[in-house]
Amino acid sequence: MKSFLNSNSGLKSRIAFHIDFPDYTGEEMHSIFLTMCNNNKTGWICTENVSERLKTIFINMYENRGNNFANGRDVRNIFEKMVRRIKARIVRENLSGESMRTFSLNDIPPELQ
Repeated sequence: MKSFLNSNSGLKSRIAFHIDFPDYTGEEMHSIFLTMCNNNKTGWICTENVSERLKTIFINMYENRGNNFANGRDVRNIFEKMVRRIKARIVRENLSGESMRTFSLNDIPPELQ
């Protein structure tokens, strides 16, 4: 946004104030993920080991963030990838009952492991 505003001196003078949206911390990203699990109609279950691994991943993402860091969107994308992966695992492993809703470490996208 700064680049856009600086591209034309007239733009900057027409906008009276700026709102700074600080990045979510890794812990906040983790909390968002757990909220998404609990808010989903299916009621996805995030076991302690999966939760701790994701927390480490989110903290690492935050600590190594770049200019294009999209933390809220990144959490949603990871959640959606994990849902796709567990759905494939349901078929592949013939899961039933609560195991159909329980994330495993294998559901974490490989590029994050």
